[in-house]
Amino acid sequence: MNARVVTDWQIGWGVPGGLPVAIAFGVALLVLGVLGSRVSLPWPRKLGLLTLRWLSVLAAFVLGSQPTFWAERRRAEPGQLAVLLDISRSMGIETDGATRAQRLADAVQRLGNAPNARWYALGEQLTPIDPAKIPPPLASGSAILPRLGELARNEDLGAVLVLSDGADTSGQPVPSTLTTRVHTVFVSDARALRDDAIAEVHADAVAFLHGEAKLHATLTSSGFGDRDLEITLERAGKTLATRMVHVPQGGQQSIEIGFVPEALGREAYTLKVERDADDDVPENNERPFLVRVVRDRLRVLHVSGRPSWDQRFLRGFLKRDPSIDLISFFILRSVHDLTMSDPSELALIPFPTDELFRQHLTSFDLILLQDFDYAPYQMAPYLPLIRDYVRQGGGLAMVGGSLSFDGGGYGETALAEVLPIKMRPTRSDGAQVVEGAFSPEPAPALVHHPLLELYPDASQTLAAFRALEPLLGANDLLGVREGGIALLEHPRAKTPGGERMPVLSVGSYGSGRVLAFGTDTSWHWSMPTAGRGGDPSAYDRFWDRAIRWLTRDPLLEPCSLASDRESYGPSGQIAITGLARDEAYRPIRNADLKLSLLTDEDIPLVTEIVRTDDAGRLSASLPAPDHPGVYRLALVRDKKELARTALLVELSGVELARPAPNPKLLEQLAKQTGGRHVARAADAPTLDSFDATRSTALGIERHAPFGEPLWASVLFAVIAIEWIARRRWGQS
Repeated sequence: MNARVVTDWQIGWGVPGGLPVAIAFGVALLVLGVLGSRVSLPWPRKLGLLTLRWLSVLAAFVLGSQPTFWAERRRAEPGQLAVLLDISRSMGIETDGATRAQRLADAVQRLGNAPNARWYALGEQLTPIDPAKIPPPLASGSAILPRLGELARNEDLGAVLVLSDGADTSGQPVPSTLTTRVHTVFVSDARALRDDAIAEVHADAVAFLHGEAKLHATLTSSGFGDRDLEITLERAGKTLATRMVHVPQGGQQSIEIGFVPEALGREAYTLKVERDADDDVPENNERPFLVRVVRDRLRVLHVSGRPSWDQRFLRGFLKRDPSIDLISFFILRSVHDLTMSDPSELALIPFPTDELFRQHLTSFDLILLQDFDYAPYQMAPYLPLIRDYVRQGGGLAMVGGSLSFDGGGYGETALAEVLPIKMRPTRSDGAQVVEGAFSPEPAPALVHHPLLELYPDASQTLAAFRALEPLLGANDLLGVREGGIALLEHPRAKTPGGERMPVLSVGSYGSGRVLAFGTDTSWHWSMPTAGRGGDPSAYDRFWDRAIRWLTRDPLLEPCSLASDRESYGPSGQIAITGLARDEAYRPIRNADLKLSLLTDEDIPLVTEIVRTDDAGRLSASLPAPDHPGVYRLALVRDKKELARTALLVELSGVELARPAPNPKLLEQLAKQTGGRHVARAADAPTLDSFDATRSTALGIERHAPFGEPLWASVLFAVIAIEWIARRRWGQS
């Protein structure tokens, strides 16, 4: 077809109020015309008066309503026809031996080809294809409406032809501004679909460790009639809850299930509905999901050997933090104190060592020993329990003072192998102390450790430590043990090896973390710093980060892995980013690390070598497994795991959650855009039958012919002639 110019005419009304006012005006004139038509004259004269009367009515109407005509000129010419073939997973549903994808392929054969046709595979995105090689239906979504909006921006496009089951997964309404002509061919099932499905799963985005979380799910059923379905919630193959749910035919039912998370981080669960042997879509009978599990409140045991300003400030900080459940003891009376009264008459209770360290030790996330001597309370048998508690993942911090470290005789106890520093083995001469005021100096290479990083910029952090009020006195420590890291060092004191003496040291023991702070004046960073015009918030920021680091807050881990999504379809592509740092939070630069995709049983499926950049960052892409389930990504260096994260592979997902075909969407698209709708794929005509004409607006012309003075003259003349005739013929 060659280009041609088409003119479309539209009528409007110049009278204020438009068409309604014009109609009212016309009705009034019609009544006047009828009333004026009652005359008793011979037929020739009567016909003349009636003609004059209705000519005057017509002239009055066009003069008063001012009909206006708009002529829109368009150039119509051949355009491109974009043919979209749905390859989403719902097209793979089989009923009575044939899938929707097979019926679509048959329709494509009947369509044939045309020079102006461009073929696309429609999933979450559009992919150009050869119609002779249609991809299998594996796309995890069918975003029909968003992709139509993209195509409409193509100036060469004349029309779009969509072959689909209409199951759009974008969740968008049909846009009212869609101007491109859309033709549709509905690809249906051979018979009514039979399907029980878990249509939606919504769990709490964040759940608290050992606290109850909620799962909300929506179940649907079609083709089976009203039925009762058994729902099961599982974690790692273990059944957590079972429910019977009544679902009406063709309807849905919402349920709520409570569960208790038992591990931090991303925890995987699976919701299942019993499977009927006749179910056409068994893939949507099971939906895994992930929950990010965090601690609700940290349970901290704070034990201080005696009252002090340092104890007062630290205890006050812990009590102010609403996320901390604090159990605090500071000793005012030991078992060796002499009293003249019976112990039952005293207000002060003896230190409950057995209750704390044997019965309830594992209930704490962190133990803080501040200037505390264990010996007077017969705690020697409990120190190995604290060591084992740390090995199994607990946190331990020892804060300085004359009763800490060697002053408390810890050098020959089970805690000597736990703490990150070296101590003198005995305390025969009491605690060894370095006297005098000093400003501890951060190790320059470690300023990005979370305990030191008061500011993102390293120079700001170093300047902030120099601006803090100096500390007064420090425990004389012999250095850091193997695996320990000295974060703050004394500017003058040396270890026997000639190195700077550590003031703040951290390390790991088993699965737990430990901290040794060799001073009892860290409170100088608070009120005394404020007194000299400094920033007293450094005290709170330091102890907040110290506690979070000791209790393994995921946000303060040195290494991390993340996937671009939590859930993937089979054979999808997983985009991965990560950050690799050593225990001192120094970037692992330009290193080859092993990235593995593991099953839930830690069996490797795919392994690749990835290389970090100068900042320790990495990125990679791995293929998702073919089978659904829970999988994990792990980053390993020299056989040591640095980080891991969980992800899901789903057969169902959003695409198969509601797999019923939706012909109404396709009908609406065609009707709204002036396209053609074919209700059965078997009736699809050839491509030439679908109009792909592209129109270009050339402009609009306005014609208002009745606004000329001539029409007023005509009206006056007709009325005058009628009046004269009536007078002569005796009808006035």
